[in-house]
Amino acid sequence: TCLLACSSDANSDCYCDIKRILMKETQKSFEEDVRGVKNEANDLHLAKQTKHYTFGKDPQRSSGNLGVRKSLHRACSDLLRKHLSNWIPLNCTLQFCTLSNVENNGGICCYDLQRYQWSEPLNLVSLITGMFGVDAVSDNKKEKWNKVLTRYLIDERTSNCKLQVVVNDEYTNDYYLKRVKQDRVSKSMDIAQNQYRMSYAPRILVEVGDEILMSISCPDNFVGLGFWDLVKWRHAADHNEDPKSKKNDDDDSQKLHAMLHICEDLEVMKKVEIAFGTTANSALHSLKINVINIKDFGCLTLYEMETQPNDPHISNTTSNTNNTDSIPKRERSPDNDDDLPATKLQKK
Repeated sequence: TCLLACSSDANSDCYCDIKRILMKETQKSFEEDVRGVKNEANDLHLAKQTKHYTFGKDPQRSSGNLGVRKSLHRACSDLLRKHLSNWIPLNCTLQFCTLSNVENNGGICCYDLQRYQWSEPLNLVSLITGMFGVDAVSDNKKEKWNKVLTRYLIDERTSNCKLQVVVNDEYTNDYYLKRVKQDRVSKSMDIAQNQYRMSYAPRILVEVGDEILMSISCPDNFVGLGFWDLVKWRHAADHNEDPKSKKNDDDDSQKLHAMLHICEDLEVMKKVEIAFGTTANSALHSLKINVINIKDFGCLTLYEMETQPNDPHISNTTSNTNNTDSIPKRERSPDNDDDLPATKLQKK
């Protein structure tokens, strides 16, 4: 009787205590399922097979490297979805692979990369600074402007900045974009007290269209991608705190539950590159890359290109806002022969 009475009064101390207890139970259940991801990642020897991945120094041990023997943070989205299916909203279509940089991977990567041709990479920092005309600034001031703009535009708070990639005017992909320090990366690699699940690699492949992949890479370092705010969403859905949080709701859940981490250090951030891969059955007719800064700037288009309607692939007829050249194709990447997983994509 007390439980029912208190649960109807959101302002009561008893209600707050009940809510905290229920949230702790939800968190505990989530951590148990994450241990399933960890155990299978260990069984797959992901740490051994990706031992050349570099995650920087361990903030707890200055002489040691971070995450050397851990496998959990190396998991692809398929493995995460396998164990966390009850925690990821059905409308969140995020699908990615962290294992494309494994040499002679023998079928580890989620995609048959021999089918893909890749565009020339776009440097994220150059796109941002080019938007504000920093290239025209003298060299002795350019570095300061680079640091100011990237730090101000890409916030350390999760919900303040989004990266939006629109492919062929049909598929819109949104990710919270966040600057992270080593202590945050270290915390993300553990299980306890985490309400999200991130994976890290020097290169991550993301499905952004029908047989179209986006490569986000940071050579000799890492980028992170994963599912954000899962425990709060599950708790709200189970206890009807927010009708829009229900599992079968039609809201754009990918905007709320996909998160991208890049290193806060400017010298590392300057290495982050974005490229796109297409197969013989697909083409990149148009592309728009936006950064949405919630606080001040609103939506900024960093890159935009569009081919002529009849062009089957990207060609020199492309026009874009930051570069008069097109995105030419590179050599196909040699890798395994796994079939592409069937994935429902989020349409615009």
